[in-house]
Amino acid sequence: MADENEIYQKKNSFILYKNYINSVSKMSNEQAGELFKIILHYANTGELLESEDPRVDTALDFIGERLEFDMQKYLDTCEKRKAAGAKGGSSSKKEQDEEAADQKQTNANAKTNKQTKANEKEKSKTKQTQAKFPILILILKLILLLRLRIKIKPVVIIINPAKARARAKKYPQKHLWTRSSLTA
Repeated sequence: MADENEIYQKKNSFILYKNYINSVSKMSNEQAGELFKIILHYANTGELLESEDPRVDTALDFIGERLEFDMQKYLDTCEKRKAAGAKGGSSSKKEQDEEAADQKQTNANAKTNKQTKANEKEKSKTKQTQAKFPILILILKLILLLRLRIKIKPVVIIINPAKARARAKKYPQKHLWTRSSLTA
């Protein structure tokens, strides 16, 4: 690790918190100026000077602690980034496991989407059939209702006219309903 003084020289910023106003507002301008100079000295060198003024010294106690804490946090972050950079971008086992789980979830979602699309396609076909043959649908519903109330023989309804003609030739005695006979 580089010399601490070197790090203080490279780092060109530090954090001052708004709650410092509580202590600084009770000081004279001269005391506040002395405090500010000591803080700047610490930010540049890492050396916390002492003051002869008790108010400045008291304020330096808690401000200095916070500055040291922030610097330590910065150094820890630098070390973590350095270690991560040394890995060369290789991901950890945990990240690989998370990626595998994400891939499984993506595959599961794709299968669900395919099934949903297939269900929607089937519903669409049903709606198209109902739109093409609305009279037939009504007749089917009526026949089902009648069949439930009265015991009757089943009625064959053929939607395809070619099949209806073939069936009519095969069974001439039975009346068959076709699309053309219903719409005429």
